[in-house]
Amino acid sequence: MNLSARIYCAAVIAPGALLLLWSLASLHSESPLRLVAYMLSAALLATFKMRLPGVTATVSGASLVVFAGVAQLTLPETVLIAMSAALGQCLWNYRRRPLPVQVAFSVAALMISAAVTFACQAKLAVLLGIPSLAALVFCSSAIYFLVNTALIAGALAATEFRPPLRIWKQLYLWTLPHYIVGAVVGGTLADASARASWFLVLATMPVAYY
Repeated sequence: MNLSARIYCAAVIAPGALLLLWSLASLHSESPLRLVAYMLSAALLATFKMRLPGVTATVSGASLVVFAGVAQLTLPETVLIAMSAALGQCLWNYRRRPLPVQVAFSVAALMISAAVTFACQAKLAVLLGIPSLAALVFCSSAIYFLVNTALIAGALAATEFRPPLRIWKQLYLWTLPHYIVGAVVGGTLADASARASWFLVLATMPVAYY
C-alpha cells in the first residue's frame, strides 16, 4: 500500500475501532438470541456477492439485515450486525485472500455506515414525519448508500490512483439498484416483524433477497 492509502485506511479504521469498543461496552440486548440470529444472517447474506465492473469491489446482500437492524434494534446491536456482515463478505468466498488491513477497513467502513444511518433515522422520522417503518428504512438507506460508497470510493482512489468522483460514479451506477432493492425488502420485513415473529421474518430474508 502506498502512503496515501495507509493514511486513508488509518483514518477510517481508527474511528471504526473506537465505535466497536463503545458498542461492546454499551451493549444491552432485550433478546440476545435475536441479535445472534441477525448477526449470523448478515454473515450468511454477505456471502452472496455481486462483483462490480471496472472496480475491485463487491457488494453483498447483508445490507438487508443491516437495514432491518437499524429499524428494530439498538445502535450497539446494529454495529455488531454490520461487523458480522463485513467479516462474512471478506472471509468467505473470496478470489484472493484479503490482507488484514483490508478486512479491518471493510469492517470499519460498514460499521461507520450503519452507525451514521442509525443516528440519522430518528431525525428523519421527526423532520419528515414518516409514519411507515418501511418508508423510513427506505429513506434512511439513502444515507447508508452515500456513506458506504463514499468510503469505498476513497479507498479505491487512494490505492488505484484514480479520481474518487469517477470511481464513486461507477459504484453509484452499479450499486444503487442493489441498495434500493435491499432497502425495500429490508424495510418491508422489518415492518412485518412488528406484527409477526421476528424469527419467521428473519428466516425469509435469504429467500427474499435471492
